[in-house]
Amino acid sequence: MAALRRLCLIVCLLSTCLPSLARAWWDDAWFDPAFLEAHSLAGGSGFIYVPSPEVLSNGLMAGGLHRYNAKIARGFWGRLELGGTVELEDWSINDAEKNNELNARLALLTPAKNGIALAVGADQVGFEDLGFPGLHFLPKANLAYQGRVYAMTGLVPSRLPMLYLAGGYIGTHHGGSPVGSVSLVTVPGLLAIGEYDGVGTNVGLRALLSTQIKLDLDVTHLQSIDTNQPFALVLEDNVYFGVSYSEVWP
Repeated sequence: MAALRRLCLIVCLLSTCLPSLARAWWDDAWFDPAFLEAHSLAGGSGFIYVPSPEVLSNGLMAGGLHRYNAKIARGFWGRLELGGTVELEDWSINDAEKNNELNARLALLTPAKNGIALAVGADQVGFEDLGFPGLHFLPKANLAYQGRVYAMTGLVPSRLPMLYLAGGYIGTHHGGSPVGSVSLVTVPGLLAIGEYDGVGTNVGLRALLSTQIKLDLDVTHLQSIDTNQPFALVLEDNVYFGVSYSEVWP
């Protein structure tokens, strides 16, 4: 009988506390715009490989590092984002011009004014894409013709303030594909990301150490992972860790 009374007491406490805890999480776990200030693997701010539907705010500069790829981008007038990336693996001063890629994004609609975000842009653009191969701006083989153009839209649903939905279309030298991303604040300061980038499915986590510092852990292109291959190859080919830092400057 004493055990039954204790069980009833525990059930009563849980029924009283859990709804309030759920409401507290609902109130606190809203989508923080700082999550969108982190760099994507493709360069420029965004999720894993899917670019952001929003641009960095005016004067905000963001830098990032994913494995050997260093990135920097800056927002202008709340409508334009410009940036570039440098591949640091096997970098040498003699072929420094072969390691650079550019990215740009223009916001057509903004959440503050229109309720949704809509942007067009391009990333992983090498000098060969701009017509400069004759000037010896030839990229390394693994960087050649990776350029993408895209249109992306996104929003936070009014009844689901912890969720960010993004979708759009990415075109490449090899064709184009619809893309999409779903991002959920699992607990305040931690974002879970699932996306399809036109090539494969990616999942990841983004943690806010502060509104300026974000840590990423991503597993890319799940369909390409062979369960029979050594785990070391999975770490080398499909797992990415990165950090991004943002600050208004100058």
